[in-house]
Amino acid sequence: MTMDNTHIAEWDGITLRATLNPGAAAGRDRLADAARDGDWRTVFRILDENPSWANSARLEGRRRYAPLHQAAWHGATAETVERLLSYGAWRTLRTSGGDRPIDISARRGHRHLTSVLSPVVKHPLSRDVLARLQQRFHDLIREIADPKDGRGPDLPTRERLHLPELEVLTELDRPACWFPVPGMYGGFLFELRGAKLIAKSWIRVVEGSERTHHITVDGVRLEGAWAATGTEKWTHTTGCNVFSSPAVVGDTVYVGSDDGKVYGLDAATGAKKWAHATSGAVFSSPAVVDATVYIGSTDHTLYALHAVTGGKRWTYTTGGLVGSSPAVVGNAVYVGSDDGKVYALDAATGTERWTYTTGGAVWSSPAVVDGTVYVGSDDHTLYALDAVTGAERWTHTTRSRIFSSPAVVGGTVYVGSDDGKVYALDAVTGAERWTYTTGGKVRSSPAVVDGTVYVGSDDHTLYALDVATGTERWTRTTAAAVDSSPAVVGGTVYVGSNDHRLYALNAATGTERWTYTTGGAVRSSPVVVDSSVYVGSNDGIGKNDATLFALDAATGARPAS
Repeated sequence: MTMDNTHIAEWDGITLRATLNPGAAAGRDRLADAARDGDWRTVFRILDENPSWANSARLEGRRRYAPLHQAAWHGATAETVERLLSYGAWRTLRTSGGDRPIDISARRGHRHLTSVLSPVVKHPLSRDVLARLQQRFHDLIREIADPKDGRGPDLPTRERLHLPELEVLTELDRPACWFPVPGMYGGFLFELRGAKLIAKSWIRVVEGSERTHHITVDGVRLEGAWAATGTEKWTHTTGCNVFSSPAVVGDTVYVGSDDGKVYGLDAATGAKKWAHATSGAVFSSPAVVDATVYIGSTDHTLYALHAVTGGKRWTYTTGGLVGSSPAVVGNAVYVGSDDGKVYALDAATGTERWTYTTGGAVWSSPAVVDGTVYVGSDDHTLYALDAVTGAERWTHTTRSRIFSSPAVVGGTVYVGSDDGKVYALDAVTGAERWTYTTGGKVRSSPAVVDGTVYVGSDDHTLYALDVATGTERWTRTTAAAVDSSPAVVGGTVYVGSNDHRLYALNAATGTERWTYTTGGAVRSSPVVVDSSVYVGSNDGIGKNDATLFALDAATGARPAS
């Protein structure tokens, strides 16, 4: 492994004066004294020669004040702070008391620094996730950096190293740092990738010691060590996020991507069979019927593509973005549009049969049952329309937009609303049977199986509710919003979370069977076919990380490295 440290920030964990040579120790002392005294001319002269000291604290000091903390305490000029930032000073670096520079500035009443010291977080992660990753990383550092030389405590403890704080990575363009470890003859290059930390260790004097570890909140994996956990599956990288939920028909997985393409992939290997380019992002999820893939795009168009080749059969242009996922029943395809309309088109030709105008954008995906089209709108309303004519049968108004797509089971329509409620309505009349209030917006679409309604909420929770009464059976809290719609197969609930994980939970109790960490928020809804679960991830623009995953449904086994 070659350590490429070019343009990567450095974490200075040295606290003991004896660890450095006398010249370096004296230089660090001069820097700390100048920053303490507000002598910025001297600070800048020292940093010009040693820019890696921009985040260094006083050797053997207790408060761990770096120059930017001192600038905040003194109320230095914004220009001074900007120059410290230009050396790579971190706004998110904390003192031993847990203060960031902006906290010190605010406490001292230096309001002119509020804007320039406010952290710009480019890679957001919850404090809980960061803390759990950090603890696992620190344990790994102590394990690898311990020379086991019989001299008592491990090397980082003996050297009293200040181990890396991962929060600083969230503000960096590239969320990576090099941590040199004195006495190890090397160190660690560590980098955030979504909710995962990649740690590469380097020990020059030990042949074969160069290793890469993947750290998640669930554990630490040495690269190459996953293959034995279960059947090897695959991942596929598109050019951008995958919000779309895959459809699996025969030996092909169909899915859209924010890169503007619709993909047909081999279900066994993930190899690309074809890709069809649209002129916009593809949030819509495909419906595959009679060898035709129906899917919408933000270029205002509904596409009908040949399932084998990806060739165009027909297109239909609406007046707005098509993020709604089409439903195909009989010889008609139903879909909503950002132009506020619901469309019914001939499935074979794309000829318009009817349109219905709501009072807001239609991102909800239609459910068509017993001759009725059920669909929500941003005008706070759920609509029941005649599938043949488009005539309104009934409406039910909530207190906010309906992004969630309805599920219709046993004469009842179940749907979520941004007002934080799950609604159960009579499918014939629209009369309310029950509601359940969560702690956040409900954009997840309900899954109704064996007398239970499973649905996620922006309050970070998956809910299991009694289908008849709405009584809570159990809940499972994740580390972020649950916008993904659950899939329930074989007594297991599969659902994604914006905390970058896919969860497999016992459907009866909500206990965890396994979780799998991706590189981004999982807003895509999982699809389970045979022994595999397929799901997309919002892994970010311009990355080479996988955005579509095929996992062993029983174990959540990762791909072999």
